[in-house]
Amino acid sequence: MKCHRCEKRSTYSEVYKKTHYGGMQEYDKWVTNPINPSLHRQYAHEWLQCNSKSSRDTHFKEHGVRWSELLRLPYMDPIRFAVVDPMHCLFLGIAKWIIKSIFINQNKLSMEQLRIAQKRMDYIELPSDIGRIPPKIAIGNEGFSNLTADQWKTFIMIYSTPILWDMLDNNDRKILGHFVRACNLLVARFITEDDLREAQERLKDMAHLIERTYGPEFITSNIHLALHIPDCCCDYGSIYSFWLFPYERLNGYIEQNEILGFMDLVIDQHARLQIGAEIFGSMISGHQEKNVTILAKWKASNDDSVDIYPGDVQYYFEHTLRLPEGPRKHLLAYVKWYKSAPSSDIRFKHRFIEPEISNTELWQAEYFQEGNPDGHPIHSPNNYDIRFFNELSDEFWLQTSYAGRTCSREWIDGPIGIGNNASVIPEAVAAAATAAAVAAAIRGGEEEIEEEEIGIKNLYN
Repeated sequence: MKCHRCEKRSTYSEVYKKTHYGGMQEYDKWVTNPINPSLHRQYAHEWLQCNSKSSRDTHFKEHGVRWSELLRLPYMDPIRFAVVDPMHCLFLGIAKWIIKSIFINQNKLSMEQLRIAQKRMDYIELPSDIGRIPPKIAIGNEGFSNLTADQWKTFIMIYSTPILWDMLDNNDRKILGHFVRACNLLVARFITEDDLREAQERLKDMAHLIERTYGPEFITSNIHLALHIPDCCCDYGSIYSFWLFPYERLNGYIEQNEILGFMDLVIDQHARLQIGAEIFGSMISGHQEKNVTILAKWKASNDDSVDIYPGDVQYYFEHTLRLPEGPRKHLLAYVKWYKSAPSSDIRFKHRFIEPEISNTELWQAEYFQEGNPDGHPIHSPNNYDIRFFNELSDEFWLQTSYAGRTCSREWIDGPIGIGNNASVIPEAVAAAATAAAVAAAIRGGEEEIEEEEIGIKNLYN
């Protein structure tokens, strides 16, 4: 297994029958050699092209990369966007590993000493805003029975040094001291670059001591990943802004039925779309393959020019939001857009009378691989869009389980992505643009919208 942020690879231990990330003597080599995102994408595409499970497994073992649909987003950085979660890494990972797998399992702490530690904890008074740890230290065969991440955080940062210090030898004190100091630096509400550098050094020294004292097999993936947390802080700020404690609390509320989930987890895929009496197909529909091409006008991001792009609908899909005022269903389409001809002379080969008038246009027979044709910005609904939805609601929204005009108007109150802007949904278009472009392909002779408006045909006259 390879780290997703650097070139460090795990090693399999025949003695312990598991992988580890030992080899801290090469720290300076791999910590300064982050993975190239382009290389990650290359390996992911290679994995996608593998035609069997065994070949994919072999490729993954060699490169440690699988394909993700998020890689269709042109701005997606698979290295820096994959953040190391401090909650699981530091507290459910390293803190628990140091106390239970090293100190207890390596016979540095006995059950009698844990009972003494529990008595010492009982005499420590904490501020009211810090939750107390239940008397679990000396419970069970190994102690520390079923502590939560928040309880591990409280124990390692507040209790561990005063109650365990005189029970540990010199190396174990240093291991614990380095880790506690690193946690206190990283958990601070405000963190400076000097703090991050010190936290990095403390975590590195801790890993060196663990490897020298107990062996490379005790360098777990969490200990290695913790060395990347300061880099994550440089990208995203204090760990309070990206650790998973808030989400875990929300999961707890959901389990207790204090709130209800409101979004369907299943997205339904459809091969056809019906608007009135017209049925529009997609590439996954064998009977409507001739009726999958749509046209959509795009406004360039760098100037005010507008152009028409053809594309093929691959499939339609929908998801439902269950809200207090009732369900809302969103219908979208996955569209692949054709690449334009290399030059204007080729595209308008059959021009006549005027340079921009041609009875045919030539396009390349291949699609853009990701995103929209020219990186067009997200578009919020304007008056034309609202009028279009109102015109279409009687026949379109009823076909998609909407209850009428009110629902259609409510749905477009907020910003939506018009066109297949990759920053919204990879190569997807919102229902308005899909339906409008389909209609535009049929009613191609109607009046066009002014250039400053969204580039779809005017169906409102």
